[in-house]
Amino acid sequence: MGSEADSSSKVVSAVCPSGKVVIGGGGGSGGGTTNVALLRSEPSLDGSGWSVEAHEVGPGTNQSWSVGAWAICVVLEP
Repeated sequence: MGSEADSSSKVVSAVCPSGKVVIGGGGGSGGGTTNVALLRSEPSLDGSGWSVEAHEVGPGTNQSWSVGAWAICVVLEP
């Protein structure tokens, strides 16, 4: 999770264990501010995990905030 107070945009990824692929996921932001918006929440291009990006909006904030991601991973049967 990213949490630098001076960073106006943060990206994190949840990576699937070896041998598994992502079939879903999500994420969100946390901290003591409402001036943060989720920009994207999507699977990685190679199917190995999920990425989430959030950024400060409006006047921004000097408060610490974080962004987190989670992935639903499965083994694909042939």
